[in-house]
Amino acid sequence: MENVPHATLKIEVFNLLGEQVYSNDMAGGLVNTPIRLDLSNLASGQYLLKIMAGTQLLVKRIVVESD
Repeated sequence: MENVPHATLKIEVFNLLGEQVYSNDMAGGLVNTPIRLDLSNLASGQYLLKIMAGTQLLVKRIVVESD
């Protein structure tokens, strides 16, 4: 995502059934800063990560591996 230095980031994670399993709003100014999510409560498997910042939207498939 580019040019969103002061936008609030809304981060959501969904399971493959479309159920929201994580949601968090973060302050802007985080461009080029890694974001760490504590997803340790989720079962191993594939999920969809959705990040919204201003008018921009990013959706990625992620894999969670539990110990």
